[in-house]
Amino acid sequence: MAFPIKEAWHLVEHDRLVALVKKHTTWLTSESWKRRGNYTSDSPNQNLVAALAKWKL
Repeated sequence: MAFPIKEAWHLVEHDRLVALVKKHTTWLTSESWKRRGNYTSDSPNQNLVAALAKWKL
């Protein structure tokens, strides 16, 4: 998946991204994720941002 965080693009495999989101956020317990299988955020927490640094382009 490709997505920007603070003007920097990241490219990471879907399943790895879901695993990182599970580890660093509570997004997978949200109603949006449970009902529709998606969640959006324009301000991910710093732990997740740091975990995604490896996939920053």
